[in-house]
Amino acid sequence: MNDVFICGAGLRSCLGDGLAASVLAIAHKVAEPHRVGLPDDQSRPYYLMAGGVAAALNGIGDSDWRARAMDAVHAVIGECQGARSSAAEGGAVFIGSSSFDRGGACQGSDQGLPLCDFAHRLARAEGWSERPVVVNTACTSAFNALHLARCQIAAGQLSEALIVGVETFNPFALYGFESMQLLAPERSEPLGKARQGMVLGEAVAALRVTSKPSDADFERALGVWRVLAYANLVDGTNPTGATEGTLVEACQSALRESGLQASEIDLVKLQAAGSPVNDAVEISALRRVFECLPPCVSLKSVLGHTLGASCAAETALLLACLESGVWPQLDYVLEPDLAGVVVSSSRPLIADGVQTVLLVGLGFGGGHSVLILKRHLP
Repeated sequence: MNDVFICGAGLRSCLGDGLAASVLAIAHKVAEPHRVGLPDDQSRPYYLMAGGVAAALNGIGDSDWRARAMDAVHAVIGECQGARSSAAEGGAVFIGSSSFDRGGACQGSDQGLPLCDFAHRLARAEGWSERPVVVNTACTSAFNALHLARCQIAAGQLSEALIVGVETFNPFALYGFESMQLLAPERSEPLGKARQGMVLGEAVAALRVTSKPSDADFERALGVWRVLAYANLVDGTNPTGATEGTLVEACQSALRESGLQASEIDLVKLQAAGSPVNDAVEISALRRVFECLPPCVSLKSVLGHTLGASCAAETALLLACLESGVWPQLDYVLEPDLAGVVVSSSRPLIADGVQTVLLVGLGFGGGHSVLILKRHLP
């Protein structure tokens, strides 16, 4: 079986175009959510990419959804050095999203088209010889897309693949989450003492995975990270939230596959989105896995919850934060027992001390995903 490595990443989000711009935005705290309208003169905050304001504030008909989405995908693929040529030469592409073409459908012209139509049009626009594999498992979509690619690379069926997470503004997501009373009225406060819910966000992200990192890959800013393990357990007991025992089992399964002890994990990337219940369930599960909870970070305070793209977007941003030493500024009060655990600008983490990372993704329908990465040196 071949080892699999993440060797490149790209991101476009509310933080800007590219990972370098994203890190600067976090350092200077320049990204703020926009207010988007709901019926009865209500509104909610929403983290929007460049060009998203017109779609969200003036109606999606005032913005060419497909052109904006394709432009973002083109940009993040370009940021993953070597990914564009690999995809054009027959390398596999896996797209994770929870909404796919629904933004286009809201413009009226795409009503009735299959959800994967955007992926097929994207393949033609980018000149890919093969149609992408599309994955929709709600908020764990990008992790499961990465898992499919990893399995084929490990088996020798592929040598390289591109993972793309896509989530742009559409009213269906906004109204759906609002109808379940899951959205925060003002801002996102993951693990905050007074948290009131999540804030949605737009993001397009890419990860390049390969079995053979090049010398140039090791010289790039993000370095090379080996995918040690992945577990995805589905438990529909609570369709809109996490189940503590299932998350514990997913973490333990991933740790067994990785060959690591829980004490060897240096950092945990949390799902934490600001839910009063789910944040608490996630932390409670992790306390059962770890005798002493390692440093933890949530990136949704700066990105928002980017749904089907979140696992790719947050993986890309996490690696950039690690290499730059820049972490989110948290201007709210954390749960008292987490103040010494959560990584932030006031409690930064030294990148050189982080060799192994456990990343958690949770999704509607009962998805509990855990990915373990290890820094790989030449």
